[in-house]
Amino acid sequence: MRLEGQDKKTWASLVAYDTDNDVFNLPMALGRKLVSTDLNKITIGNRFVQDMGYSGHPQDLIGKNVLLNYRNGGGSAPDWGDLPPKPPLGADREWYDAQQKNGIDIPAEIVGITASGALDDGQSYITIGWARRLEVSVMWQQSGGCNGQGCGSGPSSPSVLQLVKQDNFKQQGYGSIILKADDTANIGAIADEVKKLGFGANTAQAMLDQINKILFIMSIVLAVIGGISLFVATIGIINTMVMATYERTREIGVLRACGATRATIRRLFMAEAASLGFWGGVFGVAISFGLGQVAKLIVQKNGSSLGSLPVDHIGHFPWWLIVGVILFTTLLGMLSGLIPAIRAARLNPVEALRYE
Repeated sequence: MRLEGQDKKTWASLVAYDTDNDVFNLPMALGRKLVSTDLNKITIGNRFVQDMGYSGHPQDLIGKNVLLNYRNGGGSAPDWGDLPPKPPLGADREWYDAQQKNGIDIPAEIVGITASGALDDGQSYITIGWARRLEVSVMWQQSGGCNGQGCGSGPSSPSVLQLVKQDNFKQQGYGSIILKADDTANIGAIADEVKKLGFGANTAQAMLDQINKILFIMSIVLAVIGGISLFVATIGIINTMVMATYERTREIGVLRACGATRATIRRLFMAEAASLGFWGGVFGVAISFGLGQVAKLIVQKNGSSLGSLPVDHIGHFPWWLIVGVILFTTLLGMLSGLIPAIRAARLNPVEALRYE
Protein backbone atom coordinates (compact mmCIF):
# COMPACT_ATOMS: atom_id res chain seq x y z
CA MET A 1 0.00 0.00 0.00
CA ARG A 2 1.36 3.43 -0.91
CA LEU A 3 0.15 6.97 -1.22
CA GLU A 4 -0.66 8.07 -4.76
CA GLY A 5 2.21 10.13 -6.11
CA GLN A 6 4.78 8.58 -3.76
CA ASP A 7 7.08 5.62 -4.26
CA LYS A 8 7.41 4.62 -0.61
CA LYS A 9 5.41 1.48 0.18
CA THR A 10 4.24 -0.12 3.39
CA TRP A 11 2.66 -3.47 4.11
CA ALA A 12 -1.13 -3.33 3.90
CA SER A 13 -3.06 -5.00 6.70
CA LEU A 14 -6.68 -4.58 5.63
CA VAL A 15 -9.69 -5.44 7.75
CA ALA A 16 -13.12 -5.51 6.13
CA TYR A 17 -16.10 -5.10 8.45
CA ASP A 18 -19.84 -4.63 8.37
CA THR A 19 -20.49 -0.95 9.01
CA ASP A 20 -24.08 -1.63 10.10
CA ASN A 21 -23.02 -3.15 13.44
CA ASP A 22 -20.88 -1.75 16.25
CA VAL A 23 -18.49 -4.66 16.78
CA PHE A 24 -15.51 -2.58 15.63
CA ASN A 25 -16.92 0.82 16.67
CA LEU A 26 -13.71 2.52 15.53
CA PRO A 27 -12.92 5.88 17.18
CA MET A 28 -11.91 8.39 14.52
CA ALA A 29 -9.20 11.02 14.92
CA LEU A 30 -10.00 12.75 11.62
CA GLY A 31 -12.56 12.37 8.84
CA ARG A 32 -15.58 10.12 8.97
CA LYS A 33 -16.44 6.49 9.47
CA LEU A 34 -17.16 4.18 6.59
CA VAL A 35 -20.73 3.56 5.47
CA SER A 36 -22.08 0.48 3.73
CA THR A 37 -22.19 2.17 0.31
CA ASP A 38 -18.43 2.94 0.33
CA LEU A 39 -16.87 0.69 -2.29
CA ASN A 40 -13.54 2.37 -2.94
CA LYS A 41 -13.02 4.18 0.37
CA ILE A 42 -10.62 3.44 3.20
CA THR A 43 -9.91 4.55 6.76
CA ILE A 44 -6.24 4.30 7.64
CA GLY A 45 -4.39 3.64 10.88
CA ASN A 46 -1.85 5.86 12.58
CA ARG A 47 1.10 3.77 11.43
CA PHE A 48 0.38 4.57 7.78
CA VAL A 49 0.30 8.26 8.71
CA GLN A 50 3.75 7.95 10.27
CA ASP A 51 5.18 5.83 7.45
CA MET A 52 4.12 8.39 4.87
CA GLY A 53 5.57 11.32 6.85
CA TYR A 54 2.30 13.05 7.77
CA SER A 55 2.57 12.84 11.57
CA GLY A 56 2.58 16.62 11.94
CA HIS A 57 -0.28 17.27 9.53
CA PRO A 58 -2.44 14.12 9.19
CA GLN A 59 -5.43 16.20 8.03
CA ASP A 60 -3.71 16.60 4.66
CA LEU A 61 -4.26 12.90 3.97
CA ILE A 62 -8.05 13.19 3.96
CA GLY A 63 -9.25 13.01 0.37
CA LYS A 64 -6.01 11.62 -1.02
CA ASN A 65 -5.83 8.20 -2.70
CA VAL A 66 -3.88 5.20 -1.55
CA LEU A 67 -2.92 2.51 -4.02
CA LEU A 68 -3.38 -1.11 -2.96
CA ASN A 69 -0.91 -3.19 -4.95
CA TYR A 70 -2.62 -6.52 -5.69
CA ARG A 71 -0.33 -9.44 -6.53
CA ASN A 72 -1.85 -12.80 -7.30
CA GLY A 73 0.02 -14.09 -10.30
CA GLY A 74 0.09 -12.96 -13.92
CA GLY A 75 -3.22 -13.03 -15.77
CA SER A 76 -5.31 -12.58 -12.59
CA ALA A 77 -6.76 -9.47 -10.94
CA PRO A 78 -9.74 -8.44 -8.80
CA ASP A 79 -12.97 -7.67 -10.61
CA TRP A 80 -12.42 -4.00 -9.90
CA GLY A 81 -10.68 -1.43 -12.04
CA ASP A 82 -8.34 -2.40 -14.85
CA LEU A 83 -8.45 -5.88 -16.32
CA PRO A 84 -5.34 -8.04 -16.10
CA PRO A 85 -3.11 -7.82 -19.19
CA LYS A 86 -3.81 -10.50 -21.75
CA PRO A 87 -0.97 -13.04 -22.07
CA PRO A 88 0.85 -12.55 -25.38
CA LEU A 89 1.48 -15.29 -27.88
CA GLY A 90 4.13 -17.64 -26.50
CA ALA A 91 3.96 -16.21 -22.95
CA ASP A 92 6.27 -18.20 -20.67
CA ARG A 93 6.87 -18.42 -16.94
CA GLU A 94 9.12 -15.35 -17.03
CA TRP A 95 6.25 -13.22 -18.36
CA TYR A 96 3.90 -14.37 -15.61
CA ASP A 97 6.54 -13.78 -12.93
CA ALA A 98 7.04 -10.23 -14.24
CA GLN A 99 3.28 -9.59 -14.06
CA GLN A 100 3.13 -10.88 -10.52
CA LYS A 101 6.07 -8.68 -9.51
CA ASN A 102 4.44 -5.55 -10.93
CA GLY A 103 0.96 -6.27 -9.60
CA ILE A 104 -2.13 -4.14 -10.17
CA ASP A 105 -2.79 -0.89 -8.31
CA ILE A 106 -6.29 -0.46 -6.87
CA PRO A 107 -7.03 3.14 -5.77
CA ALA A 108 -8.95 3.90 -2.59
CA GLU A 109 -9.87 7.33 -1.23
CA ILE A 110 -8.92 8.10 2.38
CA VAL A 111 -12.06 9.25 4.19
CA GLY A 112 -10.89 8.89 7.78
CA ILE A 113 -8.00 8.23 10.15
CA THR A 114 -8.57 6.05 13.20
CA ALA A 115 -7.52 7.35 16.60
CA SER A 116 -4.16 6.18 17.90
CA GLY A 117 -4.51 2.94 19.84
CA ALA A 118 -7.75 1.93 18.14
CA LEU A 119 -7.50 -1.89 18.03
CA ASP A 120 -4.32 -1.87 15.95
CA ASP A 121 -2.63 1.25 14.57
CA GLY A 122 -1.12 -0.86 11.79
CA GLN A 123 -4.49 -1.83 10.31
CA SER A 124 -6.57 -0.03 7.72
CA TYR A 125 -10.27 -0.66 7.19
CA ILE A 126 -12.63 -1.09 4.23
CA THR A 127 -16.27 -2.12 3.96
CA ILE A 128 -17.12 -5.78 3.76
CA GLY A 129 -19.13 -5.10 0.60
CA TRP A 130 -16.07 -3.82 -1.23
CA ALA A 131 -13.97 -6.68 0.15
CA ARG A 132 -16.44 -9.15 -1.35
CA ARG A 133 -15.98 -7.45 -4.72
CA LEU A 134 -12.20 -7.61 -4.39
CA GLU A 135 -12.48 -11.32 -3.62
CA VAL A 136 -13.88 -11.91 -7.10
CA SER A 137 -10.92 -12.62 -9.39
CA VAL A 138 -10.84 -12.06 -13.13
CA MET A 139 -8.35 -14.15 -15.05
CA TRP A 140 -7.45 -15.17 -18.56
CA GLN A 141 -8.18 -18.80 -19.18
CA GLN A 142 -7.92 -21.07 -22.16
CA SER A 143 -11.18 -22.33 -23.54
CA GLY A 144 -10.18 -25.85 -22.48
CA GLY A 145 -10.31 -24.82 -18.82
CA CYS A 146 -6.57 -24.39 -18.23
CA ASN A 147 -5.34 -20.92 -17.33
CA GLY A 148 -2.40 -19.45 -19.20
CA GLN A 149 0.04 -19.67 -16.28
CA GLY A 150 -0.47 -23.33 -15.59
CA CYS A 151 -0.76 -24.81 -19.08
CA GLY A 152 2.00 -26.92 -20.59
CA SER A 153 5.15 -25.56 -22.12
CA GLY A 154 3.95 -24.80 -25.65
CA PRO A 155 2.83 -21.35 -26.86
CA SER A 156 -0.79 -20.39 -26.24
CA SER A 157 -2.82 -18.82 -28.98
CA PRO A 158 -4.44 -15.53 -27.85
CA SER A 159 -7.57 -16.41 -29.73
CA VAL A 160 -8.47 -19.24 -27.32
CA LEU A 161 -7.99 -17.15 -24.14
CA GLN A 162 -11.09 -15.77 -22.48
CA LEU A 163 -11.84 -13.82 -19.30
CA VAL A 164 -13.50 -15.79 -16.50
CA LYS A 165 -14.55 -14.81 -12.99
CA GLN A 166 -13.95 -16.73 -9.81
CA ASP A 167 -15.57 -15.86 -6.47
CA ASN A 168 -12.92 -16.79 -3.92
CA PHE A 169 -15.22 -15.97 -1.03
CA LYS A 170 -17.83 -18.49 -2.15
CA GLN A 171 -15.12 -21.12 -2.41
CA GLN A 172 -13.27 -20.39 0.83
CA GLY A 173 -15.68 -18.47 3.06
CA TYR A 174 -14.56 -16.42 6.03
CA GLY A 175 -11.16 -17.10 7.53
CA SER A 176 -12.40 -16.06 10.99
CA ILE A 177 -15.30 -14.35 12.71
CA ILE A 178 -15.02 -11.90 15.60
CA LEU A 179 -17.79 -12.02 18.20
CA LYS A 180 -18.37 -9.17 20.64
CA ALA A 181 -19.75 -10.17 24.03
CA ASP A 182 -22.19 -7.97 25.92
CA ASP A 183 -20.26 -8.68 29.14
CA THR A 184 -16.77 -10.00 29.81
CA ALA A 185 -18.28 -12.55 32.20
CA ASN A 186 -20.00 -14.24 29.24
CA ILE A 187 -16.89 -14.68 27.07
CA GLY A 188 -16.11 -18.18 28.32
CA ALA A 189 -19.69 -19.38 27.85
CA ILE A 190 -19.81 -17.95 24.31
CA ALA A 191 -16.55 -19.70 23.42
CA ASP A 192 -17.96 -23.00 24.72
CA GLU A 193 -21.09 -22.58 22.60
CA VAL A 194 -18.99 -21.86 19.51
CA LYS A 195 -16.94 -25.00 20.12
CA LYS A 196 -20.15 -27.04 20.40
CA LEU A 197 -20.97 -25.88 16.87
CA GLY A 198 -17.80 -27.55 15.67
CA PHE A 199 -15.63 -24.44 15.31
CA GLY A 200 -12.45 -23.45 17.04
CA ALA A 201 -12.70 -20.54 19.46
CA ASN A 202 -10.02 -18.33 20.93
CA THR A 203 -10.79 -15.67 23.53
CA ALA A 204 -8.77 -12.71 24.69
CA GLN A 205 -8.49 -14.35 28.12
CA ALA A 206 -7.11 -17.55 26.57
CA MET A 207 -4.57 -15.52 24.63
CA LEU A 208 -3.65 -13.65 27.81
CA ASP A 209 -3.24 -16.94 29.68
CA GLN A 210 -0.87 -18.18 26.97
CA ILE A 211 1.13 -14.96 27.16
CA ASN A 212 1.27 -15.23 30.95
CA LYS A 213 2.57 -18.80 30.70
CA ILE A 214 5.32 -17.68 28.34
CA LEU A 215 6.18 -14.75 30.61
CA PHE A 216 6.21 -17.07 33.63
CA ILE A 217 8.70 -19.39 31.93
CA MET A 218 10.79 -16.39 30.90
CA SER A 219 10.67 -15.12 34.49
CA ILE A 220 11.97 -18.47 35.78
CA VAL A 221 14.80 -18.46 33.24
CA LEU A 222 15.72 -14.88 34.11
CA ALA A 223 15.50 -15.67 37.83
CA VAL A 224 17.93 -18.58 37.38
CA ILE A 225 20.31 -16.34 35.43
CA GLY A 226 19.96 -13.66 38.10
CA GLY A 227 20.59 -16.20 40.85
CA ILE A 228 23.76 -17.38 39.14
CA SER A 229 24.87 -13.77 38.75
CA LEU A 230 24.25 -13.08 42.43
CA PHE A 231 26.17 -16.22 43.39
CA VAL A 232 29.14 -15.16 41.26
CA ALA A 233 28.96 -11.65 42.74
CA THR A 234 28.91 -13.12 46.25
CA ILE A 235 32.00 -15.21 45.52
CA GLY A 236 33.67 -12.11 44.11
CA ILE A 237 32.99 -10.08 47.27
CA ILE A 238 34.20 -12.92 49.50
CA ASN A 239 37.36 -13.25 47.42
CA THR A 240 37.94 -9.49 47.52
CA MET A 241 37.54 -9.31 51.28
CA VAL A 242 39.74 -12.38 51.89
CA MET A 243 42.47 -10.82 49.77
CA ALA A 244 42.00 -7.56 51.66
CA THR A 245 42.52 -9.46 54.91
CA TYR A 246 45.85 -10.85 53.68
CA GLU A 247 46.99 -7.53 52.23
CA ARG A 248 46.11 -5.58 55.38
CA THR A 249 47.31 -7.98 58.03
CA ARG A 250 49.89 -5.52 59.39
CA GLU A 251 47.26 -2.76 59.36
CA ILE A 252 44.98 -4.99 61.44
CA GLY A 253 47.86 -5.60 63.86
CA VAL A 254 48.45 -1.85 64.21
CA LEU A 255 44.74 -1.24 64.82
CA ARG A 256 44.65 -3.94 67.48
CA ALA A 257 47.81 -2.54 69.11
CA CYS A 258 46.19 0.88 69.22
CA GLY A 259 43.21 -0.50 71.14
CA ALA A 260 40.80 -1.63 68.44
CA THR A 261 38.70 -4.57 69.58
CA ARG A 262 37.79 -7.62 67.55
CA ALA A 263 34.27 -6.23 67.19
CA THR A 264 35.73 -3.04 65.72
CA ILE A 265 37.77 -4.98 63.15
CA ARG A 266 34.74 -7.12 62.31
CA ARG A 267 32.51 -4.08 61.82
CA LEU A 268 35.19 -2.40 59.69
CA PHE A 269 35.42 -5.28 57.23
CA MET A 270 31.66 -5.84 57.16
CA ALA A 271 31.15 -2.15 56.43
CA GLU A 272 33.58 -2.37 53.52
CA ALA A 273 31.79 -5.44 52.17
CA ALA A 274 28.44 -3.70 52.56
CA SER A 275 29.88 -0.72 50.68
CA LEU A 276 30.82 -3.00 47.78
CA GLY A 277 27.26 -4.35 47.68
CA PHE A 278 25.76 -0.87 47.98
CA TRP A 279 27.70 0.63 45.09
CA GLY A 280 27.16 -2.51 43.04
CA GLY A 281 23.42 -2.04 43.50
CA VAL A 282 23.60 1.68 42.65
CA PHE A 283 25.57 1.10 39.45
CA GLY A 284 23.35 -1.88 38.53
CA VAL A 285 20.18 0.19 38.93
CA ALA A 286 21.73 3.06 36.95
CA ILE A 287 22.69 0.75 34.06
CA SER A 288 19.26 -0.93 34.12
CA PHE A 289 17.53 2.45 34.12
CA GLY A 290 19.61 3.56 31.12
CA LEU A 291 18.79 0.38 29.18
CA GLY A 292 15.14 0.81 30.13
CA GLN A 293 15.08 4.32 28.69
CA VAL A 294 16.65 3.08 25.46
CA ALA A 295 14.00 0.35 25.25
CA LYS A 296 11.29 2.94 25.91
CA LEU A 297 12.52 5.13 23.05
CA ILE A 298 12.58 2.14 20.69
CA VAL A 299 9.04 1.09 21.69
CA GLN A 300 7.72 4.65 21.36
CA LYS A 301 9.25 4.89 17.91
CA ASN A 302 7.73 1.60 16.75
CA GLY A 303 4.87 1.38 19.23
CA SER A 304 2.10 1.85 16.69
CA SER A 305 2.51 -1.79 15.66
CA LEU A 306 1.52 -2.80 19.21
CA GLY A 307 -1.92 -1.33 18.81
CA SER A 308 -3.68 -0.52 22.08
CA LEU A 309 -1.25 -2.38 24.30
CA PRO A 310 -0.02 -0.13 27.14
CA VAL A 311 3.62 0.71 26.57
CA ASP A 312 3.96 3.81 28.76
CA HIS A 313 5.35 1.86 31.72
CA ILE A 314 8.18 0.23 29.78
CA GLY A 315 11.45 1.33 31.37
CA HIS A 316 9.62 2.56 34.50
CA PHE A 317 11.29 1.84 37.84
CA PRO A 318 9.12 2.42 40.95
CA TRP A 319 10.92 3.93 43.94
CA TRP A 320 10.32 0.85 46.09
CA LEU A 321 12.07 -1.35 43.53
CA ILE A 322 15.12 0.92 43.43
CA VAL A 323 15.32 1.10 47.23
CA GLY A 324 14.70 -2.64 47.54
CA VAL A 325 17.45 -3.56 45.06
CA ILE A 326 20.02 -1.33 46.77
CA LEU A 327 19.09 -2.64 50.23
CA PHE A 328 19.25 -6.23 48.98
CA THR A 329 22.68 -5.83 47.37
CA THR A 330 23.96 -4.04 50.48
CA LEU A 331 22.72 -6.88 52.70
CA LEU A 332 24.17 -9.44 50.31
CA GLY A 333 27.54 -7.68 50.41
CA MET A 334 27.45 -7.54 54.19
CA LEU A 335 26.71 -11.26 54.47
CA SER A 336 29.41 -12.04 51.90
CA GLY A 337 31.97 -10.16 53.99
CA LEU A 338 30.94 -11.81 57.25
CA ILE A 339 33.38 -14.75 57.09
CA PRO A 340 36.39 -12.61 56.00
CA ALA A 341 35.49 -10.09 58.74
CA ILE A 342 35.42 -12.79 61.41
CA ARG A 343 38.74 -14.13 60.14
CA ALA A 344 40.29 -10.65 60.28
CA ALA A 345 38.97 -10.07 63.81
CA ARG A 346 40.52 -13.33 65.03
CA LEU A 347 44.05 -12.47 63.90
CA ASN A 348 46.60 -12.39 66.68
CA PRO A 349 47.81 -8.78 66.91
CA VAL A 350 51.42 -9.82 67.64
CA GLU A 351 51.51 -12.23 64.68
CA ALA A 352 49.80 -9.59 62.54
CA LEU A 353 52.52 -7.02 63.34
CA ARG A 354 55.21 -9.55 62.35
CA TYR A 355 53.43 -10.42 59.06
CA GLU A 356 55.36 -9.49 55.93
